[in-house]
Amino acid sequence: MSEERWPRGRPLVGRLNGGLCEVRTTFDKNEYRVFFYVEREQVVVVHATMVLVHGIHKKTQKTPPADIALAQRRMKEGT
Repeated sequence: MSEERWPRGRPLVGRLNGGLCEVRTTFDKNEYRVFFYVEREQVVVVHATMVLVHGIHKKTQKTPPADIALAQRRMKEGT
C-alpha cells in the first residue's frame, strides 16, 4: 500500500476539553470542523450517543474561541 493513501498530519478526531471533541475534514481546499460530545447512559458503557453541537467552515488557522464556547455551552445544555 502506498503511504499517500494514509491521512497525514493530525488525526481526524481530537479532544478539546471538558468532554468536547472535534471531527476535522477538508473538502476542496476548505477546512471544516464539527464539534461533538459522547453521551453515555451508564457508567459502564452499554449505549453511547454522539451528539453534534456545532459545525463551522474554518477560515483562519486557529479555531475561533467563540465557536468553541458556543459548542461547550450547547454541550452543557444537552442540546
